[in-house]
Amino acid sequence: MSLVQLKWEGDAGSIQINGTDYFLDQGHWHSPSEHSINGRRYDLELHMVHLARDPNVTNKIAVVGLFYKIGHHDDFLSKLMSNILSMTDKKDERNMGVIDPREIKMGGKKYYRYMGSLTVPPCTEGVIWAINKKIRTVSREQVKSLRVAVHDLMSNILSMTDKKDERNMGVIDPREIKMGGKKYYRYMGSLTVPPCTEGVIWTMNKKIRTVSREQVKSLRVAVHDYAEKNARPVQQLNNREIHFYGPNPTSTRN
Repeated sequence: MSLVQLKWEGDAGSIQINGTDYFLDQGHWHSPSEHSINGRRYDLELHMVHLARDPNVTNKIAVVGLFYKIGHHDDFLSKLMSNILSMTDKKDERNMGVIDPREIKMGGKKYYRYMGSLTVPPCTEGVIWAINKKIRTVSREQVKSLRVAVHDLMSNILSMTDKKDERNMGVIDPREIKMGGKKYYRYMGSLTVPPCTEGVIWTMNKKIRTVSREQVKSLRVAVHDYAEKNARPVQQLNNREIHFYGPNPTSTRN
């Protein structure tokens, strides 16, 4: 997973949790947000990673999370934008000079807290999370710039419109595809595109995920989809057996 990360050197401030001081180490952004409130994910999420210096502390990492929705531009990101844009197509570091983390407006004093893990490898457990409840705003252009700088998958899809080519997408971790539920249907069928090879083992996860209308549109535009539905019509069972599986080893035959 590629990220735009801002790392501080020296003492950039600290927070105190249960009597332990955690010092600000770095901040990075995710789009869309990796947390949700009542099922809603936001356009951007900033993670401010703090580390404890006390070797006797069990939980050595604390992360403060901030949500953003599309609206007025974020002043803090505006000061970084020229550097972020110039890093597109590059994997490097640069000295940003003095960046005062107090310019990140925390806002509200209400927050959610839980014990979890880092959201990027190595996904260390025992992390203290504090998610600020206040929703800030960020411009659509700022979100796009952050995503383009790290070759976000959707920006690659959009850039392939009118082209028939392949490109190196870099490292794509399939674990980022959240599988969700453990219930699924299984049957023997065929591929849905020519040559429609038979003898294919199909496993259909029962959990329904969500996607934005804009994401669906981008996928269809990239391949010049002109049809109402870009999928093969539903086929007859033709005496195929479909089995439903849950967390236990038993199955139900349909």
